[in-house]
Amino acid sequence: MPCKKPVRTLRNRFRLYRRCTASFQLSNPPKSIRAGSAYVLRVFSVNKSATTASYFDFSKTRSFVAMFGLPGCQVPRCVPFTAKMPSARISYISGDDRSVSRMARLPMFALRALRPRRRPSSGFLQTNLVSDTPGTAAHTDPFLINPWGIAFEPGQSFFIADNNGGSAKVFDPSGNPDIPVGVDVPGPSGSASASTPTGIVFNPIAQDLLVRGTPAQFLFATEDGTISTWATINGNFPANALLAVDDSASGAIYKGLAILTPQCCREYLALANFHAGFIATYDVTFTLLGTLGSFKDSNLPTGYAPFNIQQIGTQVFVTYAVQDAAGLNPVPGSGNGIVNVFDQEGNFIRRFASNGSLNAPWGIVQASANFAGFSNDILIGNFGDGTVDAFDLATGNFLGQLKDASGKVISNPGLWSLVFRSDGVGSPDTLYFTAGSSGEDHGLFGAISPQN
Repeated sequence: MPCKKPVRTLRNRFRLYRRCTASFQLSNPPKSIRAGSAYVLRVFSVNKSATTASYFDFSKTRSFVAMFGLPGCQVPRCVPFTAKMPSARISYISGDDRSVSRMARLPMFALRALRPRRRPSSGFLQTNLVSDTPGTAAHTDPFLINPWGIAFEPGQSFFIADNNGGSAKVFDPSGNPDIPVGVDVPGPSGSASASTPTGIVFNPIAQDLLVRGTPAQFLFATEDGTISTWATINGNFPANALLAVDDSASGAIYKGLAILTPQCCREYLALANFHAGFIATYDVTFTLLGTLGSFKDSNLPTGYAPFNIQQIGTQVFVTYAVQDAAGLNPVPGSGNGIVNVFDQEGNFIRRFASNGSLNAPWGIVQASANFAGFSNDILIGNFGDGTVDAFDLATGNFLGQLKDASGKVISNPGLWSLVFRSDGVGSPDTLYFTAGSSGEDHGLFGAISPQN
């Protein structure tokens, strides 16, 4: 951009400097942005004729003001731009009108964000909310044994799969029972035994999945190889869920499930069939689907099977554990774990994490924006030793484990589900969890919060 004759008065210089100010907005921010982390932003033109560097905390604000100057000018000249960074977009909001009209004709600028500085953590505090063992938690429920999956409707209480009792327990975020009797989850057709529910999901498109004319508000997977659904009916709470799929005859053992929403087609169910060693998929009519991308990893070591599946953003994370000889249960052990990332159609994208501190990983969630030193990172819960590992979302690099204020690693052996809430109920920075403690003979529902 050619420089005009410099304006020499302070008044005019200030006026021109304001003209050279433009506001920009960050949209579709990358999930790696962390609260309290200052990013050094360097904006530069193709010919390097204008540069600037500033510090911004994009976890707190999505907008910023940029000022630019051109060499040879005594006063800054406005250089509007559109900047890009991976998985994000910077777009123009406001500025000098005479500059806006020239935006499309100017070369594009790039935005480079240096690696953020992590805010140090002062540790995490665990609060035991409900347990079957008296004196262990704030509330005692003698029937809460080996609680597994957690799900909730926004603004409502938690539904927790009770693997031992063949039911779902309902608690508020403080651990108070909401539906005292819970919901019974049926076993396979003709079976008199209690079912063994594992993963559970809330379905925001309940009207699209019907079982005997009833919407599927919550869906349960079981180790019996079944899928069941439940929903309120005219404000009432039915005591029993409805059986939707019975794959027990094939020997299926469903350890986890997710509702996936691909770009190509309708949403569908994906279940981790641990015994058979693959991801099973069903459409909204509960009809078995073809393979799609089939969720295959050609380099998966022998003996590993999908243990759980979870969609985070547009990525689908699948955890793997080592099968025992019968293919029924995971073999705990340090390094016994793999996590892969697929797209929503089941196509392999990358190996996210493997071995190391993984120990039969099941629970997986993205941390909240203010979760101390692990904000926005991927948290993976290890069933084997009960620890929670943190990984960088973008790189998959191991970052550490959740520890208390004394530096001791937090451990809840038999650890299952990990969830955050961002619906205004409870703190958005509280990590809720379930664990089948003492070899799955007891149960714990608890919460872990950062100590600032």
